[in-house]
Amino acid sequence: MFASDLRYMNDKEELTFGIDVMMEALRTIVEDKSSTYDSDLKKWLKEEFLNDPNEEKFKQELAEDKIYIACFSKHSDDLSQWRAYGDNGKGVCIKFDFNVTLDDKLSDDFYMQPVKYLDKDKIKKDPRGNREDRRKKYWTEELKYFEDTFKSIKENYQKTGDFVITDKLRRYLRYYKNSAFEKEEEFRLLYLDNNGKYETKIRVSKGYLTPYVELELGNEKKETSVVEITIGPAVDFNKAKKSFESFFEVLKKDPGCKYDYSNVKIVKSPIPYLP
Repeated sequence: MFASDLRYMNDKEELTFGIDVMMEALRTIVEDKSSTYDSDLKKWLKEEFLNDPNEEKFKQELAEDKIYIACFSKHSDDLSQWRAYGDNGKGVCIKFDFNVTLDDKLSDDFYMQPVKYLDKDKIKKDPRGNREDRRKKYWTEELKYFEDTFKSIKENYQKTGDFVITDKLRRYLRYYKNSAFEKEEEFRLLYLDNNGKYETKIRVSKGYLTPYVELELGNEKKETSVVEITIGPAVDFNKAKKSFESFFEVLKKDPGCKYDYSNVKIVKSPIPYLP
């Protein structure tokens, strides 16, 4: 399993969307006329942070993060995803149990949680002010998070003179995605490479040399994280199933195979689709 460099994902906004959300949230806090947000924070953001040199430096540092992600969905059988990611129905969908693989890694620079989708049109300020109340209601949780986070950043800045971006914020920003992708209901596995603990490799993907890190498909007990394989709706199920069974038999006899795949289920997509 590969976790690939964030800069080479299929969504062209992948690198910038969360940063844009953060900046829009901070401007919303600064421009708020009520007493909802901390007044000292609003003043500091306006005077010290939301100006060209500091803002651009902060955004550039975030853009240079070494972040690797692997993307998954709640849906094991969805026509739109067969078309987009499953070779137009000729591929397979692999179901994983991440408790098997990630138990010892989720506290080791790996993180997994659902993606949060936002509609850019609903968070942009309406010059006429007509949508302001709806806008705040739409993303109250985000505004609260960024208020609390930047209070800590402000306190550190006032002590040291440096804008220190916490790892928590670096990760948080990478779980935002444009609502155009909402139907995917994505779960995202993220690796923040702070210390080079896991070897970075290179593969060719979509015409680019793409950095990635490898994740094992099982654990030391020879248990595999692969639970189920759904055969795409556009192929002969019986033939495809037989090919996987033969493949697993070969792996079983291979002394170099680390994991036991004998309990992996092979199921057919019920979607009546022929491209």
